[in-house]
Amino acid sequence: MNVKNNALKEEGSELPSIRLLLVEDDEDDYILAEDYLKEAYGSNVDIFWASNFDKALELIAQHSFDIFLIDYMLGEKTGIELTRTITSNTFVVNAVILLTGLDNREVDIEATQSGAMDYLVKQELNASLLERSIRYALKRKRIEEKLIALAQHDPLTGLANRTKFNLALSEKIQQARRDNHQFAVLLLDLDNFKDVNDTLGHSTGDALLKITAKRLNETLRGIDMIARLGGDEFSIIAQFNHVGQGSAQIAERLIRELSIAVELDYHQIKTGVSIGIAIYPHDGVTPEALLKSADLAMYKSKRGGRGTYRYYDPEFELELTQTKKLQDELQLAVESNQFELYFQPIIDTEHKKVIKAEALIRWNHPQRGLVGPAEFIETAEKNSMILAIGKWVLHNAFGHCVEWQKQPQLTDVGVTVNLSAHQFYDEDLIAKITKAIAKTGLDERHITLEITETTLMENADDIIERLNTLHSLGLDLAIDDFGTGYSSLAYLKRFPVSTLKVDRSFVSDIEVDDDDKVITQAIINLGQSLNKKVIAEGIESQQQLSTINEFGCTHIQGYYYAKPMPLNTFIAWVKDFN
Repeated sequence: MNVKNNALKEEGSELPSIRLLLVEDDEDDYILAEDYLKEAYGSNVDIFWASNFDKALELIAQHSFDIFLIDYMLGEKTGIELTRTITSNTFVVNAVILLTGLDNREVDIEATQSGAMDYLVKQELNASLLERSIRYALKRKRIEEKLIALAQHDPLTGLANRTKFNLALSEKIQQARRDNHQFAVLLLDLDNFKDVNDTLGHSTGDALLKITAKRLNETLRGIDMIARLGGDEFSIIAQFNHVGQGSAQIAERLIRELSIAVELDYHQIKTGVSIGIAIYPHDGVTPEALLKSADLAMYKSKRGGRGTYRYYDPEFELELTQTKKLQDELQLAVESNQFELYFQPIIDTEHKKVIKAEALIRWNHPQRGLVGPAEFIETAEKNSMILAIGKWVLHNAFGHCVEWQKQPQLTDVGVTVNLSAHQFYDEDLIAKITKAIAKTGLDERHITLEITETTLMENADDIIERLNTLHSLGLDLAIDDFGTGYSSLAYLKRFPVSTLKVDRSFVSDIEVDDDDKVITQAIINLGQSLNKKVIAEGIESQQQLSTINEFGCTHIQGYYYAKPMPLNTFIAWVKDFN
């Protein structure tokens, strides 16, 4: 009773009712643990007992549990094996506490690596300790569930993101195959969105995306899935009794609704939407094939005048020749030095100085003029061309940094270079970096490499090894777009990164959106608690800057200070600023 009263006093509310699976092969130990649980929780705990590995799996298949207490030794198998099985799903959080008679560091490490949130030594076990461990584990579970929800939803619009869409599409295919029915995948791309961004700014573009998401939700009530895949691209999964007629009706309704003008920042903005439709199973039987078919149909729709929809046709494959042409032009661009680097300063607002600059690529196309990365990087990433472009960026970014450091006001200004996922996993990456350093003579301590958080969501052990190798060169490492993916906090502590960059999608609405404000502050606090430097991206107003500074973040990047600039313009700007 004392344990419960103490918990009530600490939490300020009744203890939660929990469903718990206790996996213990020793009946005496089970009875003892059960007594402790009842002492701590009274009638607020529903205990299931499994005496072995197989019985545990059977109960897990039949019931859902809030928390698992697992004995380290389970006969021929171990609690570690069961823990790994329970925690193997990346997007489902299971709170596991390991019980052991062994009190040593090796068991601690093994338990943590297997996915357990805590481990308790049986000889030290009592009701108070058990209640506290469960409380902390459940609290951590809730936090990680929120992070997973963030990882599966687009932070700007609140819609499902590409990760969740792909999961839903895979499940829909399995269901359709089992039930022998059809469904449609619709891919939507806003017309003239780039013009809105270029003329009215990213904040207006973001506002338009939010309105589009709201319209989609209002127009498509009851639809299986609506997602934002990235940029101005949205996707829908829909099932109908008559899939052809039903998908056509939805496409026509969307074109009508999304063509209605909206007022943003005192501007009447009229866009539209181009839609591509693919039908399962005729146009593909895998998520990749269906999305490719819908993408080709959408591309054809956009090329056909916009504001229309098209069904996939195998002849659209001919359009791929255009991609081949772009690839050839990119190859020529690398060979004939058609690229140029722009630089956006990163400011230390506490000391009022530029500390480094992010290198951003532009393409001086002989016919089209200056082309931004959004128009060619995706194509480059689909083949090895991104590796050649990335190599060019490394050499030129390092060389330009050496050049500007010859100026008295820029001697300590470093350079930041983005690494794509393809570059990060390139076997020759280390050699390319060391060669670029040797050729340019740039001091390693002035180099920061940025890797997006989503790139770091693959095999964690391989990633840590690669990061350690890069770190051993004396380079600073930063996680870009932090908060948009799902980094395990346990692994994050092991990553040898010095900097976290808060994604602009959180910063953009901190003036008006309390959720974004809370998330941004939490990310900054998390970074500081891990002894990481934190940079806030996308600062465009004095109010955003003030709020970020109040949160304790003093390293800033964004249009409020400066847009990306050519080298000479950047040097002149920094001289004036510093």
